[in-house]
Amino acid sequence: MLKTKKLISRGVRLAAVFVLVSLLLAGVALADPTSVTVTPDAGQLTGEVNRIASGIVGFVRGIFATAAVVFVIWAGIVAWGAGSDANKWLQVKKLAAGFILCMVCVFAAEKIVGGFMGILGYKP
Repeated sequence: MLKTKKLISRGVRLAAVFVLVSLLLAGVALADPTSVTVTPDAGQLTGEVNRIASGIVGFVRGIFATAAVVFVIWAGIVAWGAGSDANKWLQVKKLAAGFILCMVCVFAAEKIVGGFMGILGYKP
C-alpha cells in the first residue's frame, strides 16, 4: 500500500513537471520565425496610447461606480435598521462619505488616469 502511494506521488510530480515544462516551451514552439520590419509612426503610437488610456478611464469609472452603488445600498440597509442608535447613524454618515468620494472619483477618472500617465512620462 505504501509503495503504491509512493509511485502515485512520483507520477503526479512527474506529470506536474511535464505540464510546467510544456507550458514554458509553448511560447518558443509557437514563435513566428519570419522577420517583420516595423516602421514607427508617431501618430499611430499616440492614437494607440490614447485608446489604451480611454480604456483605463472606463475601467476606473466602472470600479468606482460599482463601489458607489455598494456604498449607497449598504448605507440604506444600515439606516433602515439604525432606529435611534447613534453609532449606526455615524456608520451611515461614513458610508455616505464613501459614496460621495466614489462619485468624485467617477467624474475625475480622466484626471486621475492622466496624472498616472504623466508620472509614467506620457505627455499628450
